[in-house]
Amino acid sequence: MSRGGYVTAMGTWSRDAGSGPDDYAVFATSRGQVIIYAGTDPDNAATWGLIGVFDLGAPLGRRCFRKVGSDLAIISVDGCYPLSTALSLDRGAVSRVAITKNIQRAMNDATRAYGDAFGWEVVSYPKGNMAIINVPLVENVTQHQYVMNTLTGAWCRFIGQNANCWEVMDDRLFFGGNDGVVYEADVTGADYTGAFTAIMKTSFQYYGNRGAKKRWTMVQPLVTTNYAVAVNFLIDVDFKDTTTYSYLSTQGVSNGSLWGQMIWGRDNWSRGQFTLTDWLSTAALGQNAALKIRVDVPQDIESTRPSLVQVNGFNLTLETGEFI
Repeated sequence: MSRGGYVTAMGTWSRDAGSGPDDYAVFATSRGQVIIYAGTDPDNAATWGLIGVFDLGAPLGRRCFRKVGSDLAIISVDGCYPLSTALSLDRGAVSRVAITKNIQRAMNDATRAYGDAFGWEVVSYPKGNMAIINVPLVENVTQHQYVMNTLTGAWCRFIGQNANCWEVMDDRLFFGGNDGVVYEADVTGADYTGAFTAIMKTSFQYYGNRGAKKRWTMVQPLVTTNYAVAVNFLIDVDFKDTTTYSYLSTQGVSNGSLWGQMIWGRDNWSRGQFTLTDWLSTAALGQNAALKIRVDVPQDIESTRPSLVQVNGFNLTLETGEFI
């Protein structure tokens, strides 16, 4: 360890997508050095040898490694990336191959603010198509998660789900709370303690004429849902972030009843998926615009299926003015 420090974590890295005596033993130090050994018996110099020492960013916490297939993922101050790719690059180029490259600014801010706190961890949840990075804001009190959709590479953030550790068992996702209780995540259509809210915001777009004033007059969010959720909508202009929403009616969407609990002739059958196509008026004025949707899902402990809210796209009408 030429850079000093101490060993913070150890993992195994396979070269053949399996496990066996040809796996590497990988050690990470607090100063960001990765030390790799190969062999079968550390007590015997003839069967145990050093493969190499590599300089990367300092790892975040003692659970910085996560086995992903035959590879080994690591969370460091430079982001989360596969070890097999990072070792062949200069540290300055590692962020370009990190799975967190699209949220690198958020990762940098989080590592500067909370890098020394206990609770950093990455977990792969294939059944839910998620890669989850646990971010401790206040150690043993408050955490949030950066979550990547492994199908699209898109990121979001979970808040209000305070977890000290994560694990997947039998394709089910669990986390350990700060209260010492183990919870199962990604089940039912309810939060543990009440309703929850999801917010989506697009990037700002100039809609053809950069620099020209525009007035957006109507918008049609195309939203598919299977639940009577509250869908609210707004348009932000000129890189602002406002909170004055317009309500998108879910009238006609029936939650239905659970099989085995419904009463024949009284309760409603579930309608299944339903696409909302209402047009909403707006008076947004600016050079560029971003569309924001907020979905409020009510508490429903009896619901045994997750609520579906799928944003398919938007249609807009606007008037273009003169350049300014």
